[in-house]
Amino acid sequence: MAKSETHQSIAIVLTDIVDLQTIMRTNEDHARALLKQQRDLINPVLERHDGTMFIAHNFETMLMFGDARQAVECAIDIQQTVSNSNDDLTFRMGIHVEDLAAGEGRISDTGVKIASEILNFTPPAGIYLTENAHRHLMDISEVKSHPVGKKVVKWTPNPVEIYQIDYKPAVDRNRRPRDISLFKDIWNRRVPHILGLYLGSSWGILEFTGSLLVDRFGYPEMILDIVMVALATFIPGVLMIAYYHGRPGPDRWMPVEKVWIPVNIVLAAILVFFLFFY
Repeated sequence: MAKSETHQSIAIVLTDIVDLQTIMRTNEDHARALLKQQRDLINPVLERHDGTMFIAHNFETMLMFGDARQAVECAIDIQQTVSNSNDDLTFRMGIHVEDLAAGEGRISDTGVKIASEILNFTPPAGIYLTENAHRHLMDISEVKSHPVGKKVVKWTPNPVEIYQIDYKPAVDRNRRPRDISLFKDIWNRRVPHILGLYLGSSWGILEFTGSLLVDRFGYPEMILDIVMVALATFIPGVLMIAYYHGRPGPDRWMPVEKVWIPVNIVLAAILVFFLFFY
């Protein structure tokens, strides 16, 4: 919806960590660590959506945006990011849009209080928004939502229609779903299959080395031992690649792979050197 010449709107997003106050009472250090993780997670996402962060009261964090679309897209981005980052973190998010008359430079305390009350209605991992925020999104087909009913908000004269944003949590293919056992996850990733193929290929390489290089061309038998040690040393790297890339479909390369695979190659070379040439 286009802004008029005489009015502008500011989208207010309030978010909190589910059960943080309970955690604070039992383990204050852990609660403060979660707050730091929350800020560290939100900041880079916020930059992508041109938002501003403020610390509100009662462990709530306030984000502000120039329009409702930015606010909702950022909220979805944050929820999808946190679903892949830390099992200890679960956010709620409440969104309200306040229309300001020309010349008004700041939002009212009432606007923040309305967003805070909407946040209190929001379920874990949910995104709720007020009717006014929803009105600003009506022309944006990519954002899906559904009404959850009217709620009494003491800062408004009439009950407010609340809407819930429908979004799909991002699925990190490299994380094991909680309802799947480790053995089943390893099987689904085809780790045993790939390891079997590697061992079979290794046996073929050893047979080729022995029959062709040693028997036919007279290379020393030590070359068989070198090949066998090298192939055995590469097994951890093969297992890692199988785990992260064994399932059908594209997978991103994990940082641990980028470090371990070169290290694995170097370790194999060092082991061969000390066993056979030192």
